[in-house]
Amino acid sequence: MPGETTRAPSHDTFEQILTEWRGGDYPGVSAALVDDDETVFASGVGDADQSGRAVTAATPHAVGSVAKPITATAVLTLVDRGQVALDDPVSAYVSWLADAPGEPITIHELLSHTSGMPHDDSATVMIQNTLGRGDPPSLDDWDAFESYLAATTDRRQLDDQFRYYNSGYAVLGRVIEQVTGESFPEYVQTALFDPLGMDNSSFEAATAATDDQVATPHAPSEEGLRPTPLPDTPVFCPPGGLVAPVTDLTTFLTAHASGGLPIATSLIRRAHEPVAASKQYAGGRKRTYGYGWFRRPFDGDTLVSHSGGTFASGGFVGFLEGRGLGVAVGCNAANGPSPTALGQELLCEATGRELVDVRPDRAVAAKARRVTGQYTAAHGVVSATVEWTGDRLVIEERHQFGSERLGFAPDSTTAGDHTWVHVDDDGERVTATFDCSGDSVTLDYAWRVFGRTGPVAETADGDADSTDETQPNDE
Repeated sequence: MPGETTRAPSHDTFEQILTEWRGGDYPGVSAALVDDDETVFASGVGDADQSGRAVTAATPHAVGSVAKPITATAVLTLVDRGQVALDDPVSAYVSWLADAPGEPITIHELLSHTSGMPHDDSATVMIQNTLGRGDPPSLDDWDAFESYLAATTDRRQLDDQFRYYNSGYAVLGRVIEQVTGESFPEYVQTALFDPLGMDNSSFEAATAATDDQVATPHAPSEEGLRPTPLPDTPVFCPPGGLVAPVTDLTTFLTAHASGGLPIATSLIRRAHEPVAASKQYAGGRKRTYGYGWFRRPFDGDTLVSHSGGTFASGGFVGFLEGRGLGVAVGCNAANGPSPTALGQELLCEATGRELVDVRPDRAVAAKARRVTGQYTAAHGVVSATVEWTGDRLVIEERHQFGSERLGFAPDSTTAGDHTWVHVDDDGERVTATFDCSGDSVTLDYAWRVFGRTGPVAETADGDADSTDETQPNDE
């Protein structure tokens, strides 16, 4: 990975970030940073299990959808060998999805989540089965999975529109098995883990709760966090069954960023190229997806990454495309701040950037905090309260005869643009414009000009990426 960091924070600085991020939310967490082939930081804090066994950088974690870049790369090894083509219909290898409406679904479409197939909650069903909750259908084996897919083929073909589809990566895993004659875990071991020296990685998430080398996943219960098994089915492996230490994950990142994978560099570049927009932020910034990788702006650079979350563990991997820096995170619970946030904070510390510059949600929160407070219009007849809820700015206008409360989104993420927008039931844009240029703040809203007269208690900030982490195996 070419490039240099703009500053060299001490190991203690990274350790402090790791410790503060863990807080009281996780039994244990590990993180590692690499610059080119050099390990800048690798450590763990907390406990791997309830016996008090310490987490280290070498402790494997069940990292959920961090599996997807590895599964996508495994598919590309078959493409590199001429055994599979990206435009091949999936039905050439398995009969599944053959009855979905429209043109045959291709390998390319499953890799990029652009098949048009709807999110079918297969990961949630596997987790329900593991916990014994409800009465979900069985997904214990490939035959049961085939029946499950057949019942959810309500495909939408919308010109490469992104729809996160866990089941698509399970299908890709089965394609690998059909082509190679090996189980998915066996093939990935010989095709990727062994050549890269990822000696402590596997697709054995089901054993994480009992393996004394792995950080035990912990799920929330009425009594607090408790050790919890993960799904024991081959269906879970390709989309979310990866167990790996952060030191192995940074090895994988380095290979992707530097072209060191056992496949052609053109295919590596293809994996990183954007296919569809997965999110669009105010101001026009987009998060896109390639083959197993999300891409998002990072203050003049591009962060290529993927997060993962089961109901009881999680992780994050990412590297800056234009410089030699990668980060990996693993944690053994899923009830606190997102691993994505920790990974990005460590990258920011290493590069001298601020989170507000690289995360659109932080930019929005910063803009919102600038304008929250109590406001009064001329003569004090009408007042208003401006609050930030963590996902929107809420303005409540009050007078003697009643009140009106509306939620607003930013018109852009530009720091100096303080225009916020609400769209009403008729589709009309309602704007609220704040002037923060002087010593005081004014609000132009509902044909009135309000002046800020005092503060208002803030509610807890939301994390705009947290929904990616709490849904099983979703980025």
